[in-house]
Amino acid sequence: MALPIIPNIALERDAEYCQLAHDKPTGFANAGLVWVLLKASGLEADTVLRDYANLDALLKRGGGSQVAEASFTGYSRLAVTNTNISITVDNVNDKVLIDITVDPSWDPTTVEDIGAIALCFDPDTTGGTDADIIPLFVDACVETTGTGGAATPLTYVVATNGYNSGVQA
Repeated sequence: MALPIIPNIALERDAEYCQLAHDKPTGFANAGLVWVLLKASGLEADTVLRDYANLDALLKRGGGSQVAEASFTGYSRLAVTNTNISITVDNVNDKVLIDITVDPSWDPTTVEDIGAIALCFDPDTTGGTDADIIPLFVDACVETTGTGGAATPLTYVVATNGYNSGVQA
């Protein structure tokens, strides 16, 4: 896998989605970003992952998917508060840098192999379904949780400069 990737649905628009989650304009008062962990087993190729238009499709609910969301004890999706979203327009290098200033972390107590992490835009964090959630960024996060029996934190370190909006390898 050549992660990280920006799914096609978010190409050239991920900065816009992050701006909505940050500024919360009229109609997006409950918008936000959310971190989702994916199990390693059955994780699909980048060329397949980048084609999913929403989290429901990525997880293929009811479709016999091999891609599954983490389920270890201590896991839940993590919301990103709007004050932890940084968006910088870099006119010199012609790109937009998106950074989440707080690294997501979980305290797992059961064993599970994790393969990737997704940052998603949720237009309404108080309701809706996974079909409404748009994956913006998927990166490798290869970890095995809970191997020591006690809660050992699993932390994904967000790159210091975030990621480049609209750039696809």
